[in-house]
Amino acid sequence: MNAKPRRRATTTGTLVGTRFQATLLEAIDSWRKDQDDLPTRPEAVRRLVELGMTCDTTNFNGSSTRHIERNSDDKA
Repeated sequence: MNAKPRRRATTTGTLVGTRFQATLLEAIDSWRKDQDDLPTRPEAVRRLVELGMTCDTTNFNGSSTRHIERNSDDKA
């Protein structure tokens, strides 16, 4: 029983549980692997949410999942 204790964040916030479809989760994982510091999935989601809130959304017309699925179809 020499397991390392899990480190917790030094600050706390409100836990938001969400489920991701496989295509969106793959896109998140791909994005985070391109980052210099390889953030965890939760950190990647936080960063992507912050990026999304700073973007111009006037031309946004649908779910990001549909956009990802459409792009993955283009590659095939």
